[in-house]
Amino acid sequence: PSDPAEKPAVVERIADLYANKAGNTSRAASTYLQVLELDPGAYGTVTVEENAFLELRSGKYHLDALEVQALGNLRVRANGGPVVLNVRNTITLAGSVGVVAGNASQFRVVYLGTAELELTAPLFATVFAPQALVTLHPGGADTEFVGALFAAEIATTDGVVVRQQASFVAPAPL
Repeated sequence: PSDPAEKPAVVERIADLYANKAGNTSRAASTYLQVLELDPGAYGTVTVEENAFLELRSGKYHLDALEVQALGNLRVRANGGPVVLNVRNTITLAGSVGVVAGNASQFRVVYLGTAELELTAPLFATVFAPQALVTLHPGGADTEFVGALFAAEIATTDGVVVRQQASFVAPAPL
């Protein structure tokens, strides 16, 4: 599709055709697991569903809301410079968030909402949430948050490790 926002629906339709018309469930599964790329820009609500992968490349993203469902995967590719994720209303990160290329210090999350922001380890990012409570939770065996956190209030649950490194490079301006 010419509009990148339409790509997830097209991929889902192709996978549905493999599963329901061609009877090829393995091909359907591999199609569902495709990595969808979102170009920098402004979007409404972005949802990363279970077993789906969404990749953000270097640039600025402006979202009304972000939801990464359980078993969903948000991948950050910061090898071309910073990835700046500005979210106006709500962020739900029940799935995984990982930097797959580039310097993890180039991943910035700016949350302008007032609802609590719950983050699960591991997470490598600089997080700005000036109007919200940020609660950090361990993620199974990996309990570490690396980067910087700026929030109205920060709370941690048992077992969480927060590490700010002196070598954590300040994000380069876009």
